[in-house]
Amino acid sequence: PYKLGLTSYKVYLKLESNKARQAQFIDALSKHPRITWLAECYGKWDLIFSVLARTPKEFYDFHDRLFSDFNDLILGSSICTLVDYWWFPKKYLISKSGDVAPGDEKLVPFPTEDVRTEWSFVIPEFTFGTTPDEYAVDEIEYGIIQLLSEDARMGVTEMASKLRTTPAIVKYRIEKLEELGVIAGYRIEVDYRALGTTLFRVQVHLRDYDVKKELEFRDYCRHHPHVSGYVHQLGDCKIEFEVDARSHEEFNTVIDQVGERFSRFIRSMDHMVVRRDYGHRTPCNIFAGFDRPKSRAVSGD
Repeated sequence: PYKLGLTSYKVYLKLESNKARQAQFIDALSKHPRITWLAECYGKWDLIFSVLARTPKEFYDFHDRLFSDFNDLILGSSICTLVDYWWFPKKYLISKSGDVAPGDEKLVPFPTEDVRTEWSFVIPEFTFGTTPDEYAVDEIEYGIIQLLSEDARMGVTEMASKLRTTPAIVKYRIEKLEELGVIAGYRIEVDYRALGTTLFRVQVHLRDYDVKKELEFRDYCRHHPHVSGYVHQLGDCKIEFEVDARSHEEFNTVIDQVGERFSRFIRSMDHMVVRRDYGHRTPCNIFAGFDRPKSRAVSGD
């Protein structure tokens, strides 16, 4: 969405213990066309969600209406502007040789001194965010984005039929959107319960920001078998990362490793246990509620 002139804002909320009102609130958010991610948590925050807006004023108006409608429920909040979001593969499901580990086998063990030398992964990561742009999609490209938002596995032949064009044109346009970064990548949402794992989100509070040290920390997270995501954002918390672990004990091991290795860079860390993840999504109508960028004329290629 950043390549289409949209920005993602992440909202952290502390809520009253009113289950009925919480259910109403979550239902309203899950149906909102601008919400791209929603999760219920234990820990510092009870609910986290991401919302798209074209301008700060659009986000302000959304925020104003939301807090007005549910002012009796919201106890506290924090807002961050997402800058970059790196998604890493779930490396703990892969053995050292690169084979998928059987379901009953132990997950990849924790690294010792240097994850970059102990574990060598081919990491097909992709990034959400990066440099903002306002690429004006034409009708065919808009249709492709809509269809892939509904079903990312839809074949080019089916898309071509729905868009009344040819598979060759659809294939070319998809490759073009991927090259431009409008389509950042494709990912699956896993059922953590089925894997026997839990998703933890960790907010990192820094002592003094150091670009070189941050790059070293990001590289460490990129190669750590149990870190599956890394976020740059503006707000109370500049860095956030995600950990997949089978237990609190396993999660604590990750936190201990990070804390010991980067004690001079990191002041403290807050974590949330994601108890229900409603999933990342690209809204089926990504421009719902927005003025769509002016389309270019449709060409035959």
